[in-house]
Amino acid sequence: DYLMYQLVALFCRDIENIHFHIPKSFYTVVNANGLRLLLIHGDNIKSYMSVPYYGINRAVANLHDLLQNTEHQFDGVLMGHFHSASDIDKFAGPILISSSFKGGDEFSIGKLFVANKPSQTLAYFHPTKGRIGTEYIYLEDADNQEIELHDPIPDVWASITI
Repeated sequence: DYLMYQLVALFCRDIENIHFHIPKSFYTVVNANGLRLLLIHGDNIKSYMSVPYYGINRAVANLHDLLQNTEHQFDGVLMGHFHSASDIDKFAGPILISSSFKGGDEFSIGKLFVANKPSQTLAYFHPTKGRIGTEYIYLEDADNQEIELHDPIPDVWASITI
């Protein structure tokens, strides 16, 4: 994930209104309108009998206990990895699993036997009411469009000097 985010940051480096927070750990906690949200890929969470929810519940509960009295304590979780959108409503805070912006691939079809329309999850948070809405942004309309990339990054990235 770290390398992917660094590459995306390279492509977006000249866009003034995009800023990156790229942690070196497998998780980070961000503030979203007063709520502390744990961002985690989810690839280290095991499924049981092809169902990820037991592993997700256990991992989130363990992380919540582990980080509770630190600056990394959190009120909700945002994750990906499972290639299928889901919403686990917990008393301690929501667990939102985003779908995949690329849709089905070798992993999701071959290992999980699931595929979705290319999409991303958009969640809204209120400072006192918590999460107040969730929507899905479907990306399939952009799949077949011809897009010409005008970017100063050379074909061989190693030639970039800093």
